[in-house]
Amino acid sequence: MVAIAIGSGSDPTLMALGETNGRLGGHVGTLGPGGPVGAESEEASRAATVAVAVVDDATARPVGSVAGQAGAGSPPDRTTDGPCAEPRRLTDERCAVANRASGEAARAADELHAARRAYDDHLTRAEAAAADADPRAVRAAKDAAQHAYRVARSGAGTPEEQEAAAAAWLAEINHINAATKEAETTAARERDRASSLVLTIERLTVHADAARISAEAAQEICVQAREALVKHGYTSSSRTVLVVRVEDSPGALAALAKKLGDAGVDIVSAIHLGTVGGYAQLALGVDNIEKARSLV
Repeated sequence: MVAIAIGSGSDPTLMALGETNGRLGGHVGTLGPGGPVGAESEEASRAATVAVAVVDDATARPVGSVAGQAGAGSPPDRTTDGPCAEPRRLTDERCAVANRASGEAARAADELHAARRAYDDHLTRAEAAAADADPRAVRAAKDAAQHAYRVARSGAGTPEEQEAAAAAWLAEINHINAATKEAETTAARERDRASSLVLTIERLTVHADAARISAEAAQEICVQAREALVKHGYTSSSRTVLVVRVEDSPGALAALAKKLGDAGVDIVSAIHLGTVGGYAQLALGVDNIEKARSLV
């Protein structure tokens, strides 16, 4: 079997993608040897279905052909010319669009997840600081300090020990007052930071939804192109992959592969979706996607 390359590159079908998107409708599933099967649903932020079309080797007969039908001699190379060349080119281009769209959807979902997590972190810190600054908590701390002073004063045998107990009490009260002021400042600051993220989260939500819808539309177009390949003698398949980001540096992918391998997860395919901001976006085919998702 020869895998059709679907890597990144120039995209002459972007205009066709926009035109075709409006004509798509209905349920589109993945393709197996017997035709369409049910489509799989995966978490959009971490996984996407990436199309990979495969074809018999260059000397194989088209699916459904009969021995001797093509005449004597070796059949032409269907990978470079002939009736399969144009459908294959379209599949390459449209599935490359789908892969890039899936990568963009994953990046948008990651950004949204990070913003929501930051919002939650700010609120958590604000609530903790507000609890520390609560008047009831402050009153209880001061009462405890006063009780400790009374105990120390009653056990003091000299004026110096009584003065030391009073000094310790006053120092504790000053500490409580300073901590309360700091907690109030922290609570206000963290609330402001959380509020500043609201509009960002709304914007990222719209962007993530748009990227997801675009990826789904591009994937449907890719599936249609694969269906056209089937008519020209190709077999077509799809795999649900894990979309991950790794640092664009030597050894980063090896470290991820080792982490997955040590956990018993086998990587069966890898597609580079692009590199942005020093991070490479990869679509990994694994034998246990749920376990792999929990590790990355």
